[in-house]
Order: sequence, then structure tokens, then C-alpha cells
Amino acid sequence: MKKLTIKVRSGKGGNGIVSLKRSFKVPLGGPDGGNGGAGGSVYLEFIDKTQDLDKKIKNHIIADSGKDGEPNNKNGKAGKDIVITVPKNYKVYIVKEGEEEKEITKQPSQLKTKIAKGGQGGWGNKKFVLPTRRTPRFSQNGQDGEETTITILQKPTSNVVIVGEENTGKTTLLNKLTGTSAKVAGYVGTTQSVNLGVYEKGKVLLTVADIPNKMEDYAEFIEESFIVVVVSEFFSSKNIFVKKTTELTENKKNLIRIVTKEKNDNSKINTIFGQTDSVDTIDSLVESFLGFLDIPKTKQPKDSLMFSTKKPVFKKRKYLISIDDEGRRHVSGGTPNLFASTLDLSNSEARYEFFRRMRLLGLSRDLSKKGIKDDDLVCVAGKEIRWRL
Repeated sequence: MKKLTIKVRSGKGGNGIVSLKRSFKVPLGGPDGGNGGAGGSVYLEFIDKTQDLDKKIKNHIIADSGKDGEPNNKNGKAGKDIVITVPKNYKVYIVKEGEEEKEITKQPSQLKTKIAKGGQGGWGNKKFVLPTRRTPRFSQNGQDGEETTITILQKPTSNVVIVGEENTGKTTLLNKLTGTSAKVAGYVGTTQSVNLGVYEKGKVLLTVADIPNKMEDYAEFIEESFIVVVVSEFFSSKNIFVKKTTELTENKKNLIRIVTKEKNDNSKINTIFGQTDSVDTIDSLVESFLGFLDIPKTKQPKDSLMFSTKKPVFKKRKYLISIDDEGRRHVSGGTPNLFASTLDLSNSEARYEFFRRMRLLGLSRDLSKKGIKDDDLVCVAGKEIRWRL
């Protein structure tokens, strides 16, 4: 089964800068450092089509980083977002650090699903002006982007599966039947992955899959399919793959054999004799499809009356304080992690700003209740910080 593992990384936010305006007739213009641009995010877009995965998708996807801020209060340019398009015949699993693998599904209210958020752009020194600090000489660095791994796996959702001996025209049959342009050549092993096509005529809409012989999980495709087409040169084929396929399809009533190098034998049920690119073969195959399908006149079901209850809204914690086995305090949370990782705490002004914001957040108060005193070590965003209440 076609499987693609992609390492995804969103863009880093641009750095804010320290700048003091100096120009003619404005000798003391004050701080004018611009903010950094936000890093690009990575999205998944689920499309309601059955098709092959885009071959341009790489194993490593990195979104653009945001640009740094500039003097004169100019903000940096944001990084460009990346959108990965996923057809409906594929499923996606995501693995984030410290979390279990989970499947991502299309949300009805969203056109795109964000899988890696771009880093926030850092603030320039203009943003840190206070009544008691008119000329801040520090700025904030951009936030790092997120890293994650996704696995895109093909679903066995085809209605018709074409299997059989190598070099018997299976891909040619798919192209003639569905109008696709899958690669065809005169050597063994041309088909390396599943080729998909759609046959549509009137009320009949079938997804057709051409399965490579060396694929490990082809049995899953056969089990999930409605019709199986087996192509071989002779009816009594000694090919191991054909024999195994025939065994897997013993209980399937909807089995069609196509024999390319034998004369017509009417005693063989559900068997077509002829080349796969022949018009007669295609017509006979379509006729067999219609014989297997029961197509009643269906009406669109009316929407049933749905009752919904309002889900309770839980307040999200701003931060979490924990103690490890060695007795060290750890703080985790969006705001503490952001400022601890983006401010230069060796700068006295930036350090003062960090603790001022932690006091406004209520973190210093809660740490004090847990016995933390001035100059005690607290771990935030992987840094050991000597705390100031």
C-alpha cells in the first residue's frame, strides 16, 4: 500500500529589533524597532476527489521563516504557508513529540487543518515602552516553529481491483477503461505503486485500482473491493501471484478473468478472452460490471431531525506547575514558554520585563504559595531561571 512519511516543520518567527530613531530635526525620536514577521504554518487540505497523491510532495517540508523587523516601526514580512493536498482515498496520521499517533480527519467547519503552527514574530523595542521605561534597549526574538511527523496512507477504497501476471496489460486496461494516462512500458515492474482511475457512465461510478505485483498489502485491497479482475496469459496460470489472488477471491462472486493468449471458450464463466486494449474486451468487461451491479432508483434521504446539546466549556489553564523527582519546579504553558525562550534573560531590562509579565499572569503568586523564594531555580522552556518574585 502506498505510504508516505513526511517530516514537517513550520517557519520560525522573525526577530524584533532594537532601534532608536535618529533623524534631522528629530534628535531624540525614541524607540522605533519593528516586530518580526510570523513564521509560515503547514496545513492539510482534504479534497473530495479520488486520485493519486501529488508526486511533488517531498519527505521533508519546511515552511518559510518570518523576516526580522526593521527601523522606523516596519514589521518583517510573514513566512509563506504551505498546504498539503490530500485526496479522499488517503488517510493521514500525525505524531507529535510526547503524544501518541492519531488520525487527522476533515472537519466540516474547516477547509484546512493546521498541523504545524508557525512561530510568533518577536516584538521590537517599541512594544516594550512603559511610562517608567521610555527607551527600552531590548527586543524579543522570534518563536521557533513546530516540528511534527505525518504519515499519509492509501485507503483500500477501490470498487474494482485489477491484478494478475506481469506484463499482461493491466495498466493498459485501466487506461482504456477510465481514460487515465498511467505509465505503460514493455518491461517487468513498470507499475511500482497503485494506479487509480474512475469509470463513470450514467448512474455507474466505479473507482478502479491497478495493483503492482510486488505490493505487500494487496490482499487488503482485494478484500475491500466489490469486483476483482484477474489478468493472465492462460486460464490455467501457474503464476504464484495469480494463484494466490484466486485463493483470496474464492468466496467472491464478483470475479472476472481476462485471458490474453487463449481462444474463446464459452464454458468458462465470467471469463473474457482477448487483449486488454481491445474494444471488445472493454465492452465485455463493462457488460460484466453492469451484470454485477444492482442499480435501483435511489432517492436522496431526507435529513433526519437532529437534537444537539451544548457542550460544557472548560477554562484552559494558563500554565502548569510540577515538581520532578529531584524536587525541582517546572513550569509549562504557552505564555511562560514563549517569553522564556524568546527574551534574552542576560539583559537586565529583558529580565525585568519577563518577571513583570509573570507577576501579571499570576505565576509568581502561585510559585510563592508553593514555597518558591527569591533566587530559587525554576525550569521554564528548558531553561533554569533564578526566580524573582
